[in-house]
Amino acid sequence: MNVADLLIAALKNPSPAARVEILRILALVEEPQALPALRTLAGSETDPDVLNTLRWAGDLIARAARNGYNTEAAMSAYFRFDQKPAESQQKEAELLQRMQHQLDMDMIQMRNQASTRRTLGRGLMFGALGLVTASPAIQSTLAGDVANSDAPLDTGTHPIVPQRPTDSNIGAWIKQLRTGDPKTRRQAATELLGFNNPAALPHLGYCFALATEEPVRMEAQRVGKLLYFNWFYWAPKGAESALE
Repeated sequence: MNVADLLIAALKNPSPAARVEILRILALVEEPQALPALRTLAGSETDPDVLNTLRWAGDLIARAARNGYNTEAAMSAYFRFDQKPAESQQKEAELLQRMQHQLDMDMIQMRNQASTRRTLGRGLMFGALGLVTASPAIQSTLAGDVANSDAPLDTGTHPIVPQRPTDSNIGAWIKQLRTGDPKTRRQAATELLGFNNPAALPHLGYCFALATEEPVRMEAQRVGKLLYFNWFYWAPKGAESALE
């Protein structure tokens, strides 16, 4: 089940408020895969708030589909999957692959010696290392010996590495996204991108649906789509719990 399927399935939630939330997310990311489900929902939905949101979301998504938009193509264009990786990116990938191989070998050895306390201690250590090396921020740090810090900024000719979603605490930025002046809310949306936590999507969808200031709405959608792209790329692992 990919992320789009997960969101579409959530349209069957018995709570009208939850259905509204999912519709806002689908509109935020302009997911054309949802159109058949939206048509089905339109034939059975009775809650007035859901129906109003459904009409709004359906219009936005149908317009995007008519313009040829689809998630996979948009992801490919954004991440530049058709471009050749830079030499530094290739070296970083090779380093991380070697680290993962060594970690796997260590874990096998530890499982063979699991009866001793010392082995248990090492297992905890290497388990923590596995979590650390899964973090894009730490990956970049660990790869510092192969990535030239004086390298030129990205010129748009090399692929972008999709970042693994996190479960970082984003409560402070969510609060600012829903309150304050337009400048504060727009900045909060921008900051949420750095945390790369898909749990921000319902709040960005709320902002996109209800904000009256176009710059705020557009920044919420920009950030929402990028979070969605990263989540979509890394799904289905962890997808079911990301919005909980």
